[in-house]
Amino acid sequence: MSRIAIMIRSPMRRTTNEQFIRNVFDEARPRFNQIAAGFVDEPDAIVEQASTLFDKMIPDMAYREKPHHPMVFECSASLAVYLALKAHGVDAHRFGGAMLNAMSKAPLPVPEPEPESDSARPRSDRTLQEHLAEFVASAKASQTDALPGEFVYETVFDDEKKFDWGMNVESCAIGSAFSKHDAMDLVPYMCATDDVVSDRKKQGLRRSGTIAVGASFCDFRFQRGGEPQRLAEQYPDQIHGTEDRAEGSKPRTRAEDSSQGLVPRTRAKDSGQTRWVPRTSVPCNRTFRRGSPHLHGSHQEPVSQK
Repeated sequence: MSRIAIMIRSPMRRTTNEQFIRNVFDEARPRFNQIAAGFVDEPDAIVEQASTLFDKMIPDMAYREKPHHPMVFECSASLAVYLALKAHGVDAHRFGGAMLNAMSKAPLPVPEPEPESDSARPRSDRTLQEHLAEFVASAKASQTDALPGEFVYETVFDDEKKFDWGMNVESCAIGSAFSKHDAMDLVPYMCATDDVVSDRKKQGLRRSGTIAVGASFCDFRFQRGGEPQRLAEQYPDQIHGTEDRAEGSKPRTRAEDSSQGLVPRTRAKDSGQTRWVPRTSVPCNRTFRRGSPHLHGSHQEPVSQK
């Protein structure tokens, strides 16, 4: 392809991507109006301000040239609404609690009926395996090809079948985006949305921590139908007011966590800096990132930076 053709196509592709990203905000307007209405008398005006803020974020947004991570755009849309409400005195904890509450009550999409097939395996199982294969490939690519501000993660599988599949997020695109707007207090609530989705879809998500709450990486472990391990129950100082969203839930004991390979992380202090280093069965020594500063650590034992 000629350089002229590339020059002509690139702006067109950029325009298409930006429209896709803007549509993410527009599709969430009803939910944003509902959240804003709990804080101000004119929610429409707040959402319109947020829309303007969101548009300004797009040129600096991760994945804008390859919009296959809609979660980044969805979280950035929520960030824009929070920033608009923050000017009216709404702090991250109040907004985060309202956001999680709205998510927990939103209607779930109705799954499409499976078409008839000659295969012995249900189509949903085949689709899941296809998506999982794509996800594994994406994780490998993130280890070498991720641009600044994008996710870096690895997939994890357990031969002992204590979980179906998992991943370790080593660099978080959401934290990177929110740090640009002094909104890091809101990131733990974005992490907690994963628990809301997991509870509603019975995905059995277990995590002992995330980068946003002070861990060196985010340890996602999924077991469909399994007992969840929710962040809000472990980090109530950073994720407020979520007790009513997990009906019948109760904090897990250390013995229960240990039996599932989820021993609570051990706090290590070094040179005036408090860090969280998890203990898991996954051997991995590398550099982990929390926003801008780099944390050097091991998944197995507390480490000192002295």
